[in-house]
Amino acid sequence: MSAPGHHAAVIAVLLGLLVGAWRAPPDRHPPARPPSIARRAPAPRRGTDLNLADLDALEALPGIGRRTAQRIVEARPFASVDDLLRVRGIGPRKLLRLRPWVTVR
Repeated sequence: MSAPGHHAAVIAVLLGLLVGAWRAPPDRHPPARPPSIARRAPAPRRGTDLNLADLDALEALPGIGRRTAQRIVEARPFASVDDLLRVRGIGPRKLLRLRPWVTVR
């Protein structure tokens, strides 16, 4: 006759083997990241001039993606930072977030 704990130990070992067999082998080469993710965005710079900044500088601003950056370029010239409100995708809340980072000279 077997000890009472023997069955539980055998079951635990079998379950461990079963779970280990179902696990996928680790990838030798992780999947390549898409260029948009792999590319490091530049850090936002205080004093970014809305009338002079290129798309990359605008895209580095908090909450500004490529499309909104393009809309900012198309809406130029700006007489003041408040003129950003006429750009689709920028409302009062986003303007507050952007105000410390941008300027109009």
